[in-house]
Amino acid sequence: MSKKEMEINEGAAMEAAKVNQLTAAIDAAIEAGTITEHPSLKAIAAVFDVSPTRIYSVAKQPKEGEVYDARVYNWDAIERFVVKRLDEGQTMEDVVAAAIEKDVEFKTADRRTGRRLSDEEKYVKCSNGLMPKRKYSIEIGQKVLTKKDKGIVYEVVYMTDTHIVLQAEGTTELKVFANWTANSQLIPPSRFEETLAARRAEAEATVSNEEAAQ
Repeated sequence: MSKKEMEINEGAAMEAAKVNQLTAAIDAAIEAGTITEHPSLKAIAAVFDVSPTRIYSVAKQPKEGEVYDARVYNWDAIERFVVKRLDEGQTMEDVVAAAIEKDVEFKTADRRTGRRLSDEEKYVKCSNGLMPKRKYSIEIGQKVLTKKDKGIVYEVVYMTDTHIVLQAEGTTELKVFANWTANSQLIPPSRFEETLAARRAEAEATVSNEEAAQ
């Protein structure tokens, strides 16, 4: 083995031995029972008052020397993103604690309180009997995403108590969702930015990989 190869291997070993301080702080919080899962990237971005788009783009960066998997976040890149924004004296534990609080706020905004609702609160009368009310507060002109159409952004163009009409961005294509469908297919509005950012980052990474393979 040449000296250059030895230096490369030594550098790779040192890199592998590094402890990711962010994931270590998260794992410590999970072990302590403070949380049961990783805080969302949206929450981490909110701690630093930056758009989720930026941190999702970072999270989708390929890891050098590894096969790219769009479903796996690059936590080393996320750690570097966080480190650059730490205030003096601020620790990774502080960031994790703040992100946990942000996630609680987001879940509250999504109305996931667990309170049992009466029939009057859950349903709206229609010609065919009763239909569930929409889970999320939505307005005409609002941009929304669906679980199925990952490459399309829709705009709400018309609503009734029981249905919403969506128009695909940049087209005249319309879709009509009854509340049943809207409740099961729409991405929660509070997750619009992070979901859109993740989908775009994944699409960009896929294109880059395809170009690199040519």
